[in-house]
Amino acid sequence: LNRMVARPVKYPQSSDVIPMINKLTFDPHFDAAVRTVFGKMLICRNLDVASQYSLSDNLDCTTLAGDQISRRGAMTGGFLDSRRSRMEAQRSKAQLSKQVETEEADLQIVKRELE
Repeated sequence: LNRMVARPVKYPQSSDVIPMINKLTFDPHFDAAVRTVFGKMLICRNLDVASQYSLSDNLDCTTLAGDQISRRGAMTGGFLDSRRSRMEAQRSKAQLSKQVETEEADLQIVKRELE
């Protein structure tokens, strides 16, 4: 621990990102170790911002939703919103298609009655 030296990192100045090290509380005795592990991490507003800063500033990024983008290009993690899943969208589409068919049949009945 006494031999660790953390390199200084230049963080981007933007309202869309926060250096993770600024959000951590730790004993100053472990400063070099914590900066070595978390010094090149940013917390970003969304995935687009994270991918931009990951590439341009060579920093690892984590979004508020939990997605991680490595400065080497890998993307991992995140939260899967069931309201946005493909299977749920397919179920919703099928249900709405049935509803449209029913409404069209009712419309045909009303048209016949009017004639």
